[in-house]
Amino acid sequence: MSKSKERQLKIKDLIMEIWEESQHLYGAPKITAKLRKMGIQISERTVGKYMKELKIRAKYCKPFTVTTRDSNLNNKLKNILDEQFMIRFGALIQLIFQLKKDLYI
Repeated sequence: MSKSKERQLKIKDLIMEIWEESQHLYGAPKITAKLRKMGIQISERTVGKYMKELKIRAKYCKPFTVTTRDSNLNNKLKNILDEQFMIRFGALIQLIFQLKKDLYI
């Protein structure tokens, strides 16, 4: 077996090992970085080709997005003028909804 074939098989084994250690999360860029830290000079494109030959892919992790808004407005509503408010309950509810609407627009 030629030296290049031996090197290719060795690198494919390392790629598979790194990919399994990452719980199938790493793709070609991160695997390439790990291989380079080990002292192996290889391009990201080559790693991608080897991964395709091995039929392995990175898992896509969808980023976390906030789907609800904080219903506690006490943190956002501050009495910066230190006023003493005497408001009827109905007017207070209207004020809160107006401020909430203004905050999210």
